[in-house]
Amino acid sequence: MRYMVLLLFVLALPAFVTSQDLTGIWKGTFVEGIGALKQQYKYEVQIKQQPNKALSGVTYSYLNVVFYGKASLQGIYMDKAHNVLIKENKMLEVKSMGGMATACAMTCYLTWRKEGNEEIMEGTYTSENVIDKKPCGAGKVYLKKVTESDFYKEDFLLDGSKNKKPGMRIKPGAEANLLPSDNARTGKKPTTAPKIIRDSAHVILPADKDKLTLMDTVSAPVAVPEQVPVPSILKERESKLERTIKVNLPDITVKLYDNGDIDNDTVTVYHNNRPVLFKRRLDKNALEINIHATRQDKLHELVMVADNLGSVPPNTALMVITCGDKRYELSLSSDFKKSAKIIIEYEP
Repeated sequence: MRYMVLLLFVLALPAFVTSQDLTGIWKGTFVEGIGALKQQYKYEVQIKQQPNKALSGVTYSYLNVVFYGKASLQGIYMDKAHNVLIKENKMLEVKSMGGMATACAMTCYLTWRKEGNEEIMEGTYTSENVIDKKPCGAGKVYLKKVTESDFYKEDFLLDGSKNKKPGMRIKPGAEANLLPSDNARTGKKPTTAPKIIRDSAHVILPADKDKLTLMDTVSAPVAVPEQVPVPSILKERESKLERTIKVNLPDITVKLYDNGDIDNDTVTVYHNNRPVLFKRRLDKNALEINIHATRQDKLHELVMVADNLGSVPPNTALMVITCGDKRYELSLSSDFKKSAKIIIEYEP
């Protein structure tokens, strides 16, 4: 009888054991590249797990809570191996300066584990352009389960509570926090502008305006700070000044093309230390940057950094700068030791 009772207990045990539930908010980072080309971004995932282990929810890719990309997700949790597959399947929102963005969707291959009281998901990701389906980045993902969102909890996590404001996607007052968490200063205005945000891997921001209106996000305009820390890659590589151009009109258009044979050259372009094109491929179609100069913001420095050398080194580009009826053409060259720099000076 004692063994029968024990056997019945063992057979009944699975009925009392519940598998891990991933439902909730997960926050962390995803990292792309290595060495000087390494880029780190914030990543928030809100998940609802179904009884059949299917996952649904949303992701946020961001450096701050004002400019971000949001996508819906589908996935599956394989509880025996603790493996998690998360695939972004639709872009929902892109909040960027000027309203222009190019997006890529991520697929994450993660493993769940528990360390003390903390739940962690960690692994790798790949991504593809949502338009042409070409690869556009891969790297590592690290997420930790938390109770608070940097944005707002989605309806499927609210359980009938009223803490979500219709039409709002950032917390009140968050428009003042334009910094990554490692540089944020509570209660103070930002000392730097957002470098770049990515909508599930890449969102390419157009050039800055002297003031930015946050589209349907906050009502007050936010002034762009005058100084931005120099990115590490610009410190590590020499920036060769190719030309200084003086203009007398505030609106400037910069276009980049592959200079010669199209050989898969990709570049990142910094405008006053802020990346405005990130790992973009050069071809016959122009990559465009729009700059608006002001009396307070007259000097505009553009640095073209080589992300690769293409099939025919070095990395070369044709830059066409137009301002009013003035047009300037420059042939630029960059490699892993040297970047090409152009200075545009506004003199009204």
